[in-house]
Amino acid sequence: MLRIIIRNVPSLECEQCDEKYCTDEVAEKIVESAKKLMQEISVVDYKTAA
Repeated sequence: MLRIIIRNVPSLECEQCDEKYCTDEVAEKIVESAKKLMQEISVVDYKTAA
């Protein structure tokens, strides 16, 4: 199982339920960064990965 810790992710907040989420573009960048690392545990800092 791959576990990823992601820091400093730009996110939006739902006005109805206050749930935080990221855009598809941000999610794609996170996935691509994780694929490049291909480690069992990865720590991705979005500021440096994007």
